[in-house]
Amino acid sequence: MAHRSNMELGSFLRTKTAKAVAGGTCPSDEYYGSMADGMVTLASFGDSVDADTQALIAEKAAAIIDGSFAPFTGPVTDQDGNEVVAAECTPRTSATCSA
Repeated sequence: MAHRSNMELGSFLRTKTAKAVAGGTCPSDEYYGSMADGMVTLASFGDSVDADTQALIAEKAAAIIDGSFAPFTGPVTDQDGNEVVAAECTPRTSATCSA
């Protein structure tokens, strides 16, 4: 997967926002981007990354995109050891997760 330059990312976001405004749905929420919408991508692999590792990374990237894998599933702790995401929860669901 190739990564986007900062210029391409800015253009992507401006285009998305402009289309929403033109369509009468000006976004009022914060936008973070994701692998699924193309805002976040993987850079190309270096020569030291073997084919098996590349395949595993591609598999996990596809799972992140289709929603079947959440890389930050808890438990996640902060630098002081405090749990900030409970076991089986994700940062997006942690406020409502009761795993």
